[in-house]
Amino acid sequence: MNYATMKMLAAVALASLLSACASTPSVDTQTAPNTNLAEYNTFGFVSPLGTDRAGYTSFLSNSLTGATRAALQGKGYTYTEDNPKMLVNFNVKVQQKTDIDTFGPPIAYGPWGYRAGLYGGWAGYGYPDMVDQYDEGTLMVDLVDPVQKAMIWEGVTKMRSNDASKWNEQQIRDHVNAVFAELPPAQ
Repeated sequence: MNYATMKMLAAVALASLLSACASTPSVDTQTAPNTNLAEYNTFGFVSPLGTDRAGYTSFLSNSLTGATRAALQGKGYTYTEDNPKMLVNFNVKVQQKTDIDTFGPPIAYGPWGYRAGLYGGWAGYGYPDMVDQYDEGTLMVDLVDPVQKAMIWEGVTKMRSNDASKWNEQQIRDHVNAVFAELPPAQ
């Protein structure tokens, strides 16, 4: 093998390793008992959405509806405002979380850096605790039967952010796609 081929193979291997490390959002789903999701092939949105604010549509609602339309249409569902078979609603709950990592005492050494020996070693001062504060947002996507006025399916995912008001479009799209990856395609 020549040098150029080896270099290219190393680059491909590195890219594969990095893509394998990319995390996908975890999703929990639940379907209502005795629900046949194959009966639902059209969708619309609840009005007002759970993510809307006092009488107006929020930026978050716009991002969620756009990502949802793309995800559901990609699975064969048809968007309609005229008597859809299911309605989509969103709810978001944000909680402030704190992770504290504590580290054990340092390794003890004797005088001049040698092993501790008969009298034990000096352990030094220890390590500081690492404190990480962040917002964890829970996104709940509900599919509702408008005739029965009952939830038929729900997908839940969590988003981590240092500022919950600044989730970017890509984060929202990734989480919405992960939620709807769990929904069977339209028939």
